[in-house]
Amino acid sequence: MLWKSEAAICAATIQGAYIAESQTCGHMGRLLTPTQKDRLRVCGEPMPRANAEALACGYNTAYQALEGWMGSPSHAHIILSADYTQFGAAFFEGRWVLVLLK
Repeated sequence: MLWKSEAAICAATIQGAYIAESQTCGHMGRLLTPTQKDRLRVCGEPMPRANAEALACGYNTAYQALEGWMGSPSHAHIILSADYTQFGAAFFEGRWVLVLLK
């Protein structure tokens, strides 16, 4: 079972805002938070045991984004993995960010 994580929501929001503003769809972020681990640290989660980030760009609904992720074997594996117990998500201008933590 996954539980909502404020740190994961924060990290997803930082990356979602950045990729919307920069009109990109990638895992690298702003200068001060270039990696997911940097974003998690800034959001109060300094050392998660496991973490993953999934991006879905060009989807207008959560259902469409999830369909896209589940249609990708590597994304489906991450989402269905028992390694993650917490999640956070954000949406900005057709760009979805899902952050998973343990």
